[in-house]
Amino acid sequence: FSGSSYRAAGWQPIGSTKGYEKLKKGYRYHGKVKEVYVYVVEEEFRRIIGCERRSYPQEGSLTTHKEERLPMMIQEVGYNPDLIDWAGIEKEVVGRIAEELVEFHRLFGDCFRRKEQRLLGQSYLGGLLSDVPRKNVEAIALAFLGPRAVRCQQNFLSRYLWDEERMLERHQGLLAEAVGEEDGMHTVDSTEIPKKGKESVGVARQYCGNLGKRENCQSGVFVGYTSRKGYGLVDRRLYVPKIWFEEQYA
Repeated sequence: FSGSSYRAAGWQPIGSTKGYEKLKKGYRYHGKVKEVYVYVVEEEFRRIIGCERRSYPQEGSLTTHKEERLPMMIQEVGYNPDLIDWAGIEKEVVGRIAEELVEFHRLFGDCFRRKEQRLLGQSYLGGLLSDVPRKNVEAIALAFLGPRAVRCQQNFLSRYLWDEERMLERHQGLLAEAVGEEDGMHTVDSTEIPKKGKESVGVARQYCGNLGKRENCQSGVFVGYTSRKGYGLVDRRLYVPKIWFEEQYA
């Protein structure tokens, strides 16, 4: 099926289905993929229904001015007090924490392809450490960069590329300089993160160590390093359950 008659009549292809059918609760995979066509009856339909097409800013909208202001923006949002207490950060250091975070992030600057991506990385990292109640992309972008940067922050995680291998090597080198000793030791352990939804990669009903029972969660294997000088993470891998390789996730 090529849809020649539809195309000739002015119908426009917009994609195809995924081979699922809707049930009362959830979906069932049947494997019959269908093409989807639409016919534009009124070209100005957006104006008629009062829904104008929105234009989203590209990476270039994240200016150098915002990069210079980011330490101040991070400080204004504030840090998670529980995280600061857990990490044992002294009160006099809290006042410098924004500048320290930005300086640390600059050590990985050459891992990003564009300056705008580096700014998005800084804002996302700051958001994860902040007191923003919900740590999703939209909430972080709104808190640090404003509403015009929400789509850019989403693209940063879903589409933009950075050199993850170089970033990991840089991190491991910094960790070795800070806490490396001849009699240091590696530790390997798994950690599970409870999840309510089913969309996060690798999420499934499996044993969750944090809860001590089988529950919907993600699981990962982490390698750490410990010495008398301190400790830190060295590497990580996400565990992907067998169910994620079945047809329903194809």
